[in-house]
Amino acid sequence: AGKLLFSIYIIHLLYGILKFMLNVPKPPNNSVIELETSFDGTKIFWKVGNIGPLRYIVVIFLFIWLGGWSFGLVSVIEQIKSSSSPSNYFLIFWLCGWSVGGLFAIFAAYSLLKPTIPESVTLQKYRFVYNSGSAFLKNLNPRKLAEQKAQGNPMKLLFGNNKTYEFTKTECPEFVLEGTGFDQRVYFDDGADRVQIGDSLKEPEREWLANVLQSWKAGEL
Repeated sequence: AGKLLFSIYIIHLLYGILKFMLNVPKPPNNSVIELETSFDGTKIFWKVGNIGPLRYIVVIFLFIWLGGWSFGLVSVIEQIKSSSSPSNYFLIFWLCGWSVGGLFAIFAAYSLLKPTIPESVTLQKYRFVYNSGSAFLKNLNPRKLAEQKAQGNPMKLLFGNNKTYEFTKTECPEFVLEGTGFDQRVYFDDGADRVQIGDSLKEPEREWLANVLQSWKAGEL
């Protein structure tokens, strides 16, 4: 009797766990999208701004350039210290621009070397979490260029930080797929902000993602 009760308890427990697990379909073949399923839900994620081994070549170039930058910086400072010529005003002006260029190169090298954060969507039975991911040049495409220019914030093109959005299913906005080809996009509205998902994905991948999100929202997963 004890074993029977224990078996019933285990079956009931497994049923409760399976009831809250989502049945997310597989991504398209040869897709960069990956799935990570657990008892808490399913995480759908993909890399953003991934330039592969090229980033190390760029970092090496930046370090070599910074070596020359440091030499030029020290040389000009010494020249300014040892002379009271009127040309020093020009050198000081040049030094300001030179310093900004060096700081930008240092920050670019740091951004290339730090670990990237994949863009991800986490679906639970009653909860949705979106993380925009973070990587150097993650937003560098013509559509993003126009958007960031319109917003007056071009630095986001290079150094976009990841941002997280979280909703319960009842609070979650609708997921919209519109356009085709290069103009296609998946998005949801968070108040006055329009949040686009999967800009780096291919068209069939965005269509698959939109279908999954809409099915989850409708309670069909």
